[in-house]
Amino acid sequence: MLARIRSKVTYANVVASLALFVALGGVSYAVTALPENSVGAKQLKANAVTGVKVKDGTLERADFAPGALPVAGTDGVAGAKGEPGATGAAGATGQTGAAGAAGLQGEPGADGDAAAVSLLDPVNYLAENGSAQIFIDSVSIATVRAYRIDCADAVCTLSVGQPMNASLTLDQWYQTAIEGRPIAKKDFAIIEFDGGGQPQRRYWVTGGRPISKRTLNDRLEMTFSLELIERTM
Repeated sequence: MLARIRSKVTYANVVASLALFVALGGVSYAVTALPENSVGAKQLKANAVTGVKVKDGTLERADFAPGALPVAGTDGVAGAKGEPGATGAAGATGQTGAAGAAGLQGEPGADGDAAAVSLLDPVNYLAENGSAQIFIDSVSIATVRAYRIDCADAVCTLSVGQPMNASLTLDQWYQTAIEGRPIAKKDFAIIEFDGGGQPQRRYWVTGGRPISKRTLNDRLEMTFSLELIERTM
């Protein structure tokens, strides 16, 4: 049998076999170099395309199966900003605060008219025969016919007016003040009374000290500097 095979191996057969082998090899090479757009869905095996083979940013929502992508507003994904809500109803009105303390009351006259505010003028005496008394340690030391309280920039003064020699105690008090004696500074009360003797207003003075005195036509006006003055009635 070997002799039979050898008898059939000729030069022509060998050349033909080599030509066939080369031809088949060329076809195999051509198959590995695929033409453009020659591969479709039918040629791809299942799971042949993975994430690393997909160009980033080329897929759209329509390329995914329903439910494959998260929905805005669920699963921790922020949703779109909604429209502003309607304005809420106004809140209830708060409670009214407590009334402040009454301010100090004086007896001012016309602006710029020194004579009008001067207590040396009897027209500035308290109305209807009213009067005011100065008390030190609950003892009345003087009765005056007029008084005025002035406060500016947290500095207050008290001025009183009366007929001359109505109170020697006021004169003595003023004398100790001009001598610079410490006893000139006193705490005292001044109470205003109506013509019937009924109290109308009461002020408490802390650290009062006479600082000036004027006289005219048998009348006296004395002014005190004050550390503090409070209306207590």
